[in-house]
Amino acid sequence: MPLISLRLADSWRNRRPYERWLIGLPVAALLVAALQIGIVEPLQQASARLRASLPGLDARRDRIKAEIASLAAPAQSAQLPALDRAALDAALARHGVQGAGATIDTTTDGRVRLALPNAPFFALWPLLQTLQSGHGARVAALRVDRLDATNARVEVVFAPAGR
Repeated sequence: MPLISLRLADSWRNRRPYERWLIGLPVAALLVAALQIGIVEPLQQASARLRASLPGLDARRDRIKAEIASLAAPAQSAQLPALDRAALDAALARHGVQGAGATIDTTTDGRVRLALPNAPFFALWPLLQTLQSGHGARVAALRVDRLDATNARVEVVFAPAGR
């Protein structure tokens, strides 16, 4: 193989400049035509296809945005019940923490303090989740002191979700 390329290189160098032009010009034209047919035209066709599909994609994006807005609007307009003494008592009863001697205090800024001197530890997490998801309150402060293997003393302050 190297012998053939050496012979071709020698043959090329031994030709007159006029013959080099007569051979080189058609080869260059073939290379340009091959690049045009093999690379440029497929890229132009792909660009045209993408350009033609762009309005459909824009319409699809707008439909999805409208659906998101319509799904988000009812969730924002639906008001969660306020976290008050009755809601806390109901949640405590539902999670089996009713007999724990709960103390409930409310403040003027909408915060609610719940103190449980002896609550079953397994019921705390579900209770907190229920109060947060069902009433839109968030835990502003939480203190849990372990009393024994199954019970804990809990003090939690709930703040309205917007604060």
